[in-house]
Amino acid sequence: MTEGKTFQARSAFTTTAIPISQFSTTFQFQEIFNPASTDGITFTIQNSSPSALGAPGGAIGYGGIVKSVAIKFDTFKNYNFNDPSANSTGLYTGGATPYGGIDLTPSGVNLHDQRLMTVKLSYNGTTLTETLTEAVTGKTFTHAYTVNIPAAVGGVFAYVGFTAGTGDHFCDQDIVNWKFTGTTAAQGSVSGSVFNDANANGKRDTGEKSLAGWMVYVDANNDGQFEPNETYVLTDASGNFKLTLNAGSYKLRVQVRSGYYQTAPHTLSFAVTINPGSAITSDLFGVKTISPV
Repeated sequence: MTEGKTFQARSAFTTTAIPISQFSTTFQFQEIFNPASTDGITFTIQNSSPSALGAPGGAIGYGGIVKSVAIKFDTFKNYNFNDPSANSTGLYTGGATPYGGIDLTPSGVNLHDQRLMTVKLSYNGTTLTETLTEAVTGKTFTHAYTVNIPAAVGGVFAYVGFTAGTGDHFCDQDIVNWKFTGTTAAQGSVSGSVFNDANANGKRDTGEKSLAGWMVYVDANNDGQFEPNETYVLTDASGNFKLTLNAGSYKLRVQVRSGYYQTAPHTLSFAVTINPGSAITSDLFGVKTISPV
């Protein structure tokens, strides 16, 4: 990953998006440094591109990669940003700079030992379990995180790999081997359109035009606001949208633009239940321009 220079950022991802709804992965890494190490590596799942790369230093090559989830292995304590120690791990989403986290020191695992570390991660669709083992001493750290990875990355397929970063000290950071097995949960789809409700009657009448480029999103926390980690799609040139989702229940909304108000549905959202193989159609979102007073 990094090769003994200061203020580097490096990444390596799969060249194609792969299933991440549920997965298990095992990899080994080793960090060689003298006299001190900065900053660490991350295991990252992201939906930007195979060449996505964040900032160096405390960002560990991850900070700034949106639509992402990462587990960090951090060897530097950023005193001004609540890092628990120079030996920490933790889960991060949305490209947030990976400050803070969990101190590994009480477990006996020491990232500064410069020994081979084995990481096992397993995700069942709800819980991501991390197990970190120091090969020579056998010391082990385990932690479970509750996270919706498909929602965080914006889909059930994503690029998977690693990032690394150095700061004002150098570090040779190597991924020694890696195995990843992912599956896609049973899915269905929901589709519809966004239209200009010219007469504001809450239904689509002959001659009312479709609207291209409007956002329809899954309101995961049902707060009526779009958040960057929520799944979304833009309507096509014909004003149509289609979302492919894991089996489950969802609330769909349209992101209403400035100068418009929503006319349909009257509840302002659609509640949908996706079953494996289902294809729900004809969800129509109506909007109208606000008339000047």
